[in-house]
Amino acid sequence: MLLPGHARPPPAPQPAQHPGLRRQVEPPGQLLRLFYCTVLVCSKEIAALTDFSDELKNKTVCEDQELTLHCHPSKLLNIYSAAYGRRTQERDVCAPEAEQLPPFDCLSYSALQVLSRRCYGKQRCKIIVNNHHFGSPCLPGVKKYLTVTYACGGGRDIRLCVTEEGPGRRQQEGDIYKPRREAAGDSRIANI
Repeated sequence: MLLPGHARPPPAPQPAQHPGLRRQVEPPGQLLRLFYCTVLVCSKEIAALTDFSDELKNKTVCEDQELTLHCHPSKLLNIYSAAYGRRTQERDVCAPEAEQLPPFDCLSYSALQVLSRRCYGKQRCKIIVNNHHFGSPCLPGVKKYLTVTYACGGGRDIRLCVTEEGPGRRQQEGDIYKPRREAAGDSRIANI
């Protein structure tokens, strides 16, 4: 219904059509939907490779106790950080009242490498927290602890080969992992 004195509004623009083409050019709304669908498909594939959607968990275990990490059956462990030793500002962690604390931080960052080798890509992992596994970064008599940040990732079983130098190439499901020594005395794991 038109109000008196008002003209009829112009018709809505129609999608452009070229005389030589049989198909119409899609209106902007349909192009956006196509774009969003493409982004969602690509995002899901990328997320399967690097799944950061799961929440990071922190765990602290005192020296001579057992660290146990585990995930739900469809998820696998991913270790983000780990340190073994003692920080001066963390006086309450794993310390008996009479113990003397070191005047400086004494931390072994090789704990990340140890845990990655032992736990990465597994559903469950256990290790005793002690100097045998993680070294002795502090003065004798200092009570140490292990702190680890990890997450349980989902989907694909993509594993990482870890060497003494750090992470190596990605190993996809089905690859056979066969560590071998390069030369006598060389503790690195050779590339597959």
